[in-house]
Amino acid sequence: MGNPGVRGRYMKTFVEAIYRLPEADREAIRERGGEWLEPIANAGPLEWLPFADNLDLTRAVAAVLGPRRTHEFFVSLTAASFQTTLMRGLVNTVVAVVGHDPGRYLDWMQKGFGLLFRDFGTWTILERGPMRAVIEVVGLPCECFDDDVWTDSVSSSFHALFTIAECTGAVTIPERDPAHGRARFRLTWTK
Repeated sequence: MGNPGVRGRYMKTFVEAIYRLPEADREAIRERGGEWLEPIANAGPLEWLPFADNLDLTRAVAAVLGPRRTHEFFVSLTAASFQTTLMRGLVNTVVAVVGHDPGRYLDWMQKGFGLLFRDFGTWTILERGPMRAVIEVVGLPCECFDDDVWTDSVSSSFHALFTIAECTGAVTIPERDPAHGRARFRLTWTK
């Protein structure tokens, strides 16, 4: 594995989402490790920051907000990320080309993920059918599996696809395989 990184713009969007939380939550997250704030604030939008910053911040959010609110946070964060200058054009193109079918968005997912993360494995659509899909990523950094927090945040982030597609859906993680850096995500949805 190379040098896993995350774009400065995404991390800035992440911190902006934290600052929209109630003050008590913001302060509790800062107390869990505010050392990432300065490098993120000073980063350029296309600069690569260490993945550890993303992982630490994800864990801090989960520890403070609990499972339900963490899920809501990452759905909202992903939707906000789709509206950044870096992603807006890609998202608008995808919707214009494929319409409102989240299964069809998955072809573009790897492109978008590659804009935000570096050296983060290979994403493959294993199954896609009416109202369902299974996505696998192989080659994730081993730190993603120290606990379930990071993969759970990705699962929550997939829910933003349902928002774009104007449908309801669910995401489960039927497999987490740290030895191979592999995770599988099962998406189901209804119109």
